[in-house]
Formats: sequence, C-alpha cells, structure tokens
Amino acid sequence: MAPPSRFALAALPQERRITASAVAAAWLGQLALGLVLAQLVPVPQRPLLLDRHACDAAGWRALVERYRGLHWQHLLQQQRFGPVLESSVFGLRLHPQPPSPDSLVALAVLGEGEAAGAAALRRRYPAALVLACGPGDGAGP
Repeated sequence: MAPPSRFALAALPQERRITASAVAAAWLGQLALGLVLAQLVPVPQRPLLLDRHACDAAGWRALVERYRGLHWQHLLQQQRFGPVLESSVFGLRLHPQPPSPDSLVALAVLGEGEAAGAAALRRRYPAALVLACGPGDGAGP
C-alpha cells in the first residue's frame, strides 16, 4: 500500500477526481458570478426618516437600537440609506450620510410634536424607510 499522498485529490480514483474537480469548478464559478453581480448590480439607495415626534426616553432608545441594526446593514452594503432625515419638533435635520448610532443616542428626546409635519415628510419621501416611536412605524424587519 502506498503512503497517503500530500494532496487528497491525487489519492482519489480517476472518476472521483473528475467529480471533485467539477464540484470545485462549480463553486468557483458561483463565487465569480456573485462577485461580478455585486459589481454590476448596485444596491439601491433610499431615504431613511427618523421620526422623533412623540418619543419618550424608552421609545427613543428602542428606535436607536433599530437604527443600529440598519446602520450595520448600511456599512455591510446590504442596504444603502441616504439621505437620513431626522424629524422632530425643532424641524428637519438632514444627514447626507447615515450618522453613527452613538451620535443619535446623545440627542435630546422630546415627547411632544406635531404629527402633520411627519405625515408631510412621509408623503414627500414615499420610498423612505420610516423609523418612529409608536405603533405602525413602518420600520419592518
């Protein structure tokens, strides 16, 4: 009996070597196709609306945690957001690029505000993903 070969593929019989080579070629082909598609088909960019109206401290922390997950998806290029619109009783603040979640944690929380301004923003940016404090915020999974 011959000592085991340094390469596992060389120790296989001819038929299994062909099968193993075909499987390896298929995996490499799928990897190459994935890389090409990632370059040719960009991830679409859409606005993100952070609605701070009617947020108490607990609601704001929950909203920031949902935003943290979306921010990671943006960094990993699974989703792209831009601009990020922050709506509060002080008006509208526009971030061309998504701000860090830690910078949002430091913002003051206000519990009052007019819902009409937030509704107008939702009509103005119909494709925007909306994060809000309250039921039916439109955030999705």
